[in-house]
Amino acid sequence: MKTKKNRTVLFFGMLLLLCAPNLSAQSLGYKLAMVQTGKVAIEDDLLTKRFNSLLKQLDEKYTENQTQIADMTVTAKNELNKEGISQPMINIMESINLLIDLKTKVKSYADNITVYIILRHQGHNHVDAIKNLQDLLTLMSMQEIKKALGIG
Repeated sequence: MKTKKNRTVLFFGMLLLLCAPNLSAQSLGYKLAMVQTGKVAIEDDLLTKRFNSLLKQLDEKYTENQTQIADMTVTAKNELNKEGISQPMINIMESINLLIDLKTKVKSYADNITVYIILRHQGHNHVDAIKNLQDLLTLMSMQEIKKALGIG
């Protein structure tokens, strides 16, 4: 029952992100907060502000823009939910933002979130998945990690 509710909330959240003209003036952080909580968000709310701050930071760190990062994060949450894995999007974004990658020249949010999802599908909890991803990034570039995982 909870999975069905999560899917419904995420479906309507994505629908709001993509289609609702009255939300066009709202920030991406506001829209992500609505998807995460399943409730109408407040633009001035701490969660909305944190999402907006993270989107800005991630946009500066990775090749993708804020809209792409938001879309990928919602997609990742949906993918994890299919497997019964519940993880707040804010935690995923905060953790990926903290990763230190000195070996990869062109850094991609898509690559990091993809490897994170793979590690979660392999049974790692959030903390272990991020720790393993950081350990891998300390030893090799993202291109080498993707090759080792058979995805690049």
